[in-house]
Amino acid sequence: MAQDYLKAVRGEEMEIEGVEYFDELMMRSFFQDFKRVELDNGILEFKMHDIVHNFLQLLTKTECLVLVNDGFQEFRVDSSCEKAHHVTLICKELVPTDPDICYFKKVRSLLNDSGNHDTSSVSIFLPELFDQLTCIRTLNLSGSLFGNSVDELRNQIGKLVHLRYLNLKHNRKWKELPESVCELCNLQTLNLTWCDSLKELPCGIGKLVNLRHLDNERMDLSLMAVPKGIGRLTNLRTLRVFVAVDGGTNNEASTLEDLQNIMHLRGHLKVSGLAVRDVTEAERAELQNKKGLRSLILDFTISKGLMPETWMRRDDGRLLKALQPPPCLEKLEIWCYNSTIIFPNWMMVLTKPRHVSLCLCFHLNLLPPLGKLSSLESLYIGKMRRVEKVGVEFLGVEREEISALSSSSSSIIAFPSLKHL
Repeated sequence: MAQDYLKAVRGEEMEIEGVEYFDELMMRSFFQDFKRVELDNGILEFKMHDIVHNFLQLLTKTECLVLVNDGFQEFRVDSSCEKAHHVTLICKELVPTDPDICYFKKVRSLLNDSGNHDTSSVSIFLPELFDQLTCIRTLNLSGSLFGNSVDELRNQIGKLVHLRYLNLKHNRKWKELPESVCELCNLQTLNLTWCDSLKELPCGIGKLVNLRHLDNERMDLSLMAVPKGIGRLTNLRTLRVFVAVDGGTNNEASTLEDLQNIMHLRGHLKVSGLAVRDVTEAERAELQNKKGLRSLILDFTISKGLMPETWMRRDDGRLLKALQPPPCLEKLEIWCYNSTIIFPNWMMVLTKPRHVSLCLCFHLNLLPPLGKLSSLESLYIGKMRRVEKVGVEFLGVEREEISALSSSSSSIIAFPSLKHL
């Protein structure tokens, strides 16, 4: 997608078009050894067939370049690299000298594939490298490439105006992201997975109007709020973590209402910090209209810095009712819910829930009738201090039905699909 190989045709989105291409190559045995994601059976990892791999290496030997520095060989860049469009850095030791990067002017992809090795020495020549990367579309700077500092990135990243894909995951010591990232007006994908020291996103993130995927998974413990501009990113398909802030506490942070216009969200979403007093904010989020969502975590944990008098006036029961997800949801988790019962009508009309988790709901004393969810395969209930008994209501069976059964030979099966409890 970042290289413009995919075009939306017949009204389909680029992501769907890409999946169709991949499926066709898979059917033709180009790929093998698949590892799948349990939730939606999506493919997590795969391997290219050896014959296909060797043929493609031969076919693209002048366009694809791998630079290795591992103690046995060092980065070697010369005029033979001038035609390279796609470069991969594998750095397992400190880089002794700067590579001659004047040959990188045609590079469209630069990937860091150094695993867990210390690659901070590479950052020494990155400012000069950024000056040369005038055509770059895909940039992977994952890992500890910058150590504790983002100064090298701050001053240079805004120059890469054609950038579509930026991977910064596993930079775990960063506490902020440079505001200059918001100058990348063509950016489609920003990966911040495991940047779990980041406390905030750049205030100007609303400028990234072409952004389709903001992967901020594993940032839920550090992220204090989401900037107000997130509501302008109407092209977003991926948003892993959204931190809700009460509308009266921070004018620069997003509230639940800012999710309203982000209609194309799909896959997984975690909404945390649900200490919200105004239930209408939750209603305006319109989660039920986001038909692409498959997994939803509702975390009622108190937001950092929230005053006790604020969260004590909240009503988690009404708030949960207002946060109605789409009926096609497959996974639902509710954490730290603060009311005594869970009985939103929408929970019983989910058409195909496969996993439900209720955790740390310390005030809950009555479990909802989850036995009515016939497609439920996995159920987790943990750390419920006030639940003293589980009655037939939990099985989704009415007492009138039990009375009728006692006088007949028929039976009722609760949780017919359950595999894990």
